[in-house]
Amino acid sequence: MREVSRGLGDVGKAVDFLKARPRLWKWLVMPAIVTLLVLAGIVLGVVALVDPLVAWVAAHVPSWLETIVSWILRIVVILGVGMAAMVVFVGVAGMIAGPFNEMLSEAVEEELTGKAGPPFAIGAFLRDA
Repeated sequence: MREVSRGLGDVGKAVDFLKARPRLWKWLVMPAIVTLLVLAGIVLGVVALVDPLVAWVAAHVPSWLETIVSWILRIVVILGVGMAAMVVFVGVAGMIAGPFNEMLSEAVEEELTGKAGPPFAIGAFLRDA
């Protein structure tokens, strides 16, 4: 339990450090925005595929059952996509945040040591991504 509280204390110190240096917030905000856009695109793509899937399955059941099956299948697909999105989110967020975290680390190091880090290179950033 002591390690958890120590870790939470470290998070608090990091937040205080970043609050005092607003120019570093871009390295936290950008991966969140990119992750949101990627996941929104994935969810919108799946939502676009739901109706054809539901229509195809509904066409294979008796007509008196079609409405019920359509609603049940729609709910199952939405819940499935939601749970899959939660499972995948951590991995996707980590992959997207990696290069931004590298840039944040370099900016913090520069702030603390006073030594300028390597200049930003889009090629290295994309390679890390």
